[in-house]
This record gives sequence, C-alpha cells and structure tokens, in this order.
Amino acid sequence: MLLFGVEIPLAWILTAPFLAWLVHYVFFGFDFFAKQGIPTAEPVLPLVGNIWKIWKRDNLKIEVDRLQKLGNIYGTFEGKNPVYVTADPEIIKAITVKEFDNFVDRLVVIPEHQEYVRRFLFVLHGQEWKDVRNGVSPVFSSGKIKGMSRLMEECCSSLVKLTEHRAAKNQGIIDLKKLFGSYTMDVIASCAFGTKIDALDDPNNTFIVKIQKVFHAPRMTTAFFFIRLFPWITKLGVQVFPAEEVLFFANLVKDIIATRRKENQKRGDVLDVMIEEMDKEAAALKLDPTRKPVMTEEVIVSQCVVFFLAGF
Repeated sequence: MLLFGVEIPLAWILTAPFLAWLVHYVFFGFDFFAKQGIPTAEPVLPLVGNIWKIWKRDNLKIEVDRLQKLGNIYGTFEGKNPVYVTADPEIIKAITVKEFDNFVDRLVVIPEHQEYVRRFLFVLHGQEWKDVRNGVSPVFSSGKIKGMSRLMEECCSSLVKLTEHRAAKNQGIIDLKKLFGSYTMDVIASCAFGTKIDALDDPNNTFIVKIQKVFHAPRMTTAFFFIRLFPWITKLGVQVFPAEEVLFFANLVKDIIATRRKENQKRGDVLDVMIEEMDKEAAALKLDPTRKPVMTEEVIVSQCVVFFLAGF
C-alpha cells in the first residue's frame, strides 16, 4: 500500500494500531494519583505497577517505609488498577463502621469453579456475602465464645506443659514463633473443626503437612501475582488454593457433621453453631419453600476451612 508515496506493507498498517494500544496500556496511565494530588508509591513498573512487592519477604517493612515517606494516604497500582492505601484512623473507621454498607466487597479474584473456595466468606460479594455473614455471626456472640473458652483452655494447658518441658530441656531456648503457631492451629482445629490435632506435640501431623502445602509460598505468590494482573486467567482453571488439600479439609468437616448428626453429639464449637443455624433455616424453608437457602452444607464446610486457613 502506498502512503505519502512510500510503499508500506499491509501487515504493518494492520499491526500499528494494536502496537500503539499495547504501548499505551503498558507504559501510560500511571499518573492517576498524581492528577489528584495524592502521593504515589515508587517504583511503578510498566504493566505490573507496584504489585512486584509481593515477591519481597519484607513486605510489611515496605508498607511501613511508604507510610513514613508518603503519609497516611497514598496510591499504589496492582497492574493497571489504582489502589488507595490509608492508615488514617478516621478514614478506616468510616470505611469499616460508619460507611461499611458501601464497602462490603473485597478485591479478591478467586476462580468461581473451585468448589468450597468459591464460598469462602472473604470471597463472596453483595447480598450473598451479607446472607452468609448473618448466618455465621452467631458464632461470634459473647455467649458462644465464652462457651468455647473451655476448648481454648485445654489447648492452653498443653502449651504451658510443653513450654515448661522444652525450657528445661533446651536451656530455656524456645522457638516461640513455631510454638505459638502450633498452639494457634490447635485452638482453631478444636474450636472450628471440633477435632484435636496435637500440633504442639506432633509437627508432622497430617493437618500440618496439608496446611503447609496450601500455603506453599512460591506457588501461592505466583498464582496471586498473575491473577491480580490478568483476572481472566481464572477462566483457564488457574487455582490459588490446591484442590487436593482443600478437598481434604472439606471431607474432614463433612465426616464430622455426619458423625455428629448420627450420634447426636454436641461440642459447643463453631461447627455446632453453624449446624444449628442450618437446621433453623431448614425448618423455616418448610414454612416458606420460596426462600433461598443460605447455610447449606457447602457454605458451612467452606467457613470451617477458612477458619483453619486463617489460623495458620
């Protein structure tokens, strides 16, 4: 094709608009906060923005340094998406309390096809999130938590005994991070799953091995990195949490639910509370079949798995 008397291949002409768009997408648009007079975290890399920092081990230190340098409000980019960061107590209070109805959804990209993970409370959006949260809320009432204190005290007694034993054995040198990590998992497993795993005494427990696989750092970091940059890849089956390990915890909870129903067991833990809510809802559905069920077995199993993942 002739253009201004110069022969230009047709392929060049067809490709040029795409290349122009690609260059603009990769390199431009990072002045979003500057136009509003808000400091921007540096460095902002082409295409990835500031999300590169998830590869850093000292992630928290990076955030503290930014707050000290930029102030209580600044902007970052996750890929091309602008993200406000604030440490202002009044703004945080407004978002989490006063104006919470306008900020219920989290920016979480999880594959919709992944069973159980898609029902994690922090993954749900809109009305579904509100419905499930209302169903889970009784778990956190003062009365229910007080009732679970007995389970926590049992784990605490094991912690005290083990601490005394290790202190005497190792000349007072104890790995506190590892010790309290195991204690936390024992408490979560007892209060949420209704099971005893003895993470304090048995670091090679199947629970521990499985949870470590779930949070295998390089794999999880890589998955989050690319999903935040390119959300559409979740349609290709990319998963953040390994399906085998999630299914392990899900099957465990289902077995516990089946056992409790069969033997009419009551332990006063998180699982008991949610089973009660599911039974109340089932009774209400008989009176009004048009109601949409919220506290299904999948939802309950998902929240129990979340409790354990959160405790790791």
